[in-house]
Amino acid sequence: MIPSRAAITRPAGRGLHPASKAGWFVLLWVTSAGIGFAAPEPGNDASHALWNPQQALESAAQGRDDSRVDGWLDHLRGGDIEGLAAELSAFAVADSPVAPAREADVYRFTVALGDLPEDLVPPPLLQQLEAWPIQTLIAHEEGPGHAVPLFNIRAAARGVRAAQIRRAGERQASLLLPAGPETWLRTFAGTDDEQRRRGFIDVLHAAPEAERRAIATAALAGAAGQPRFAVAAAHSVASLNDARAMLALMEVADGADLNWNEVLRSGAGQLDETQRADLLLGAMADWPPDRAALAMGILTPGLTRHPDVTESLFELLDHPELGASAALALSRHPEPRITARLEQHAARADSAGRRAALALHLRSLSGPAGDRP
Repeated sequence: MIPSRAAITRPAGRGLHPASKAGWFVLLWVTSAGIGFAAPEPGNDASHALWNPQQALESAAQGRDDSRVDGWLDHLRGGDIEGLAAELSAFAVADSPVAPAREADVYRFTVALGDLPEDLVPPPLLQQLEAWPIQTLIAHEEGPGHAVPLFNIRAAARGVRAAQIRRAGERQASLLLPAGPETWLRTFAGTDDEQRRRGFIDVLHAAPEAERRAIATAALAGAAGQPRFAVAAAHSVASLNDARAMLALMEVADGADLNWNEVLRSGAGQLDETQRADLLLGAMADWPPDRAALAMGILTPGLTRHPDVTESLFELLDHPELGASAALALSRHPEPRITARLEQHAARADSAGRRAALALHLRSLSGPAGDRP
């Protein structure tokens, strides 16, 4: 069994000494050259000898050795960095156990590293694992011509490294919160590592509302020409019950790498009905058509009885880009008076009439009228 984070602690007085770290780099360079750790990722053809997945899993289960994984973790606990590097290097080319069992053990060891404090996992160890010579390849289930690892040690090591960087970002962001929103935002915007910025966002999501609102206000004020300010604004605004802030975000978010579907869905979940209606009306009036249509799809469910929303949807039926979205929203409207109004529009020969007919057709396909999502 792989020990948990709580079970692995650094013994008193033991650490990763500079000499040990230097020795690790030298040993890694030598062993990598000797055993081909720089081997390329599996290619796009299955010319390799591929394993049957079930047989490989059975071989891995038969050769599983928890004591081996525990021993590698003991090397880390004891600061024996060079010993661990040498043991892993020898194990990579050992004749026994078979490749699936070897790689399953190394994979479990790699995943276990994610539960350890970062200072117990030296970067050269992750580099060694990221270059592991994978031998247990299987055919991709959706493309038999592609060979993929059964135990993707390299990807697991990259994931551990990314998690370490993200946690470091969380610690830095937490320390910066008391310094005020401007300092927090400048540091966030000046951080080029994406994983580290994600750590900042994790802290932002968990921050008290007052701090989230302060960061949102400062980010919106300074977002012009600062795409990363807009990213911080989006994550902070989406957690507040504030339609005006969401509308302000759109005005400053050009050029920001934002997933608007995620931003709107997250933000809508925090808004009450009045705020949702205000956001939808503002989006339909002022946002670019693609984002306005997205807002209509996300926000109109639950608002079909709102009179201002209903009127705006009818006005948009003849809009060249939003008319179909308006028709879809009106097709969900449950009230007979809206059905009668759609039938009146459908008798017309213009674009609004065609969209009204579309709304009635969509309603007929969906069964009885109702406020459907």
